[in-house]
Amino acid sequence: AVALRRTARAPSGRLLAFGGRPQLRPPSLSLPRGDDARLSRAGVRFFSSSLALFPLGNNTMFSRQALRRAAAGAGGQVRRLSQVQKLAVGGRGGRSTSSGKRVVVFGAGGFLGRYVCNVLGQQGHVTVLPNRGCEMEYRHLHPMFDLGQAAYPLYHGKDEASIRAAVAGADMVISLVGKQYETKAMVPTKRADGTTTRVNFTYEEANAVIPATIARIAKEEGADTFVHVSALNQDAESESAWARAKAMGEDMVKDAFPEATIIRPAVMFGSEDTFVNYFTAGAWFPFTPVVKDGEVLVQPVYVGDVARAVVNAMNSKKAAGKTYELVGPDEYTLREVAEYVYDLTGLPNNLLDVPVGALKLAGDVINNVPSFGRPFFTKDHAIMMATGSVKAADSPYGGLDALKVEPQPEPHPRTRTRARALAL
Repeated sequence: AVALRRTARAPSGRLLAFGGRPQLRPPSLSLPRGDDARLSRAGVRFFSSSLALFPLGNNTMFSRQALRRAAAGAGGQVRRLSQVQKLAVGGRGGRSTSSGKRVVVFGAGGFLGRYVCNVLGQQGHVTVLPNRGCEMEYRHLHPMFDLGQAAYPLYHGKDEASIRAAVAGADMVISLVGKQYETKAMVPTKRADGTTTRVNFTYEEANAVIPATIARIAKEEGADTFVHVSALNQDAESESAWARAKAMGEDMVKDAFPEATIIRPAVMFGSEDTFVNYFTAGAWFPFTPVVKDGEVLVQPVYVGDVARAVVNAMNSKKAAGKTYELVGPDEYTLREVAEYVYDLTGLPNNLLDVPVGALKLAGDVINNVPSFGRPFFTKDHAIMMATGSVKAADSPYGGLDALKVEPQPEPHPRTRTRARALAL
């Protein structure tokens, strides 16, 4: 350490702006020539090991080239970094490491987004999480990253300048943007035609136009990889406007970024889902509606498996331009899933078979009631409930195994209402 202080010049450094936070990056470490070369190399090795034990964080960054020049010493011969010096640059692995990659994740505040962020944080990626202005929607993501490893710029889906600012300099971009309902204004709105609510983002905008815009800007900004999450039930000929919009989104993303990877997950389950929790929430009402007597088949996939698959696809060059359909290992009927949930939670089984047409009408009414800012059931929900979510036997697309993910074998037993149910 004494040798290093005596021989290394204090870096003049330059400020690099990232996410509005200045960072100091020394351009080089210059060591003298002559008899002090051996002592200088020893000092650098000691300094490198100290960095591995006591990381300086992201406000001080030493480049690999600088450490290699320092390790070469007076001889002027550039050598490979030792394992200790590699640790000084990248860390030991895990959240307190630096992969050297900058990843931008749009839609990180959603159900799948938190799991994707957790995997990215584990791999030490510098992650940019654009958000639409509410800090409370993203605060749960902070513990998933080491200090300084995540930035939260503001953006709007219809403002290309804000999207471009978030994507600038990214190596990889992930689009999780999408909605299962059309978002409405949170305040009453009066229009000339007499309507009292307005739609902020339609199905086409949320599931097709905005992802395609992000893909186009990512391509223009030089991003190497783009991953777009669609849905297994996407169908350009579907009765569901949501399913048609998902299919449209895939085509538009491919047009904007031909090397994009498309991920089509089946219905996902997890602690915060709207699949398993549909039955737990419905248990507190007089009945929980199902169609076709609950005999529709689904292949639910664990959200954590989908998150790992998304990140693996992002990290794999072989996945570029490919489409993957992700499903769980087993098929269930909706009634089997519901009974599984009721057995675990002790909630009453109140399933009621309702005609598809009646449920679609009810969803249409609920979706148009002004007081519901976020409708809990829509016409498209009824259509998807009658359609199911199963991968075709002759599907040409790879699944979880193609992305080196071992699937969870059964639905996750924990639900939001389990503790309340067990307390009854």
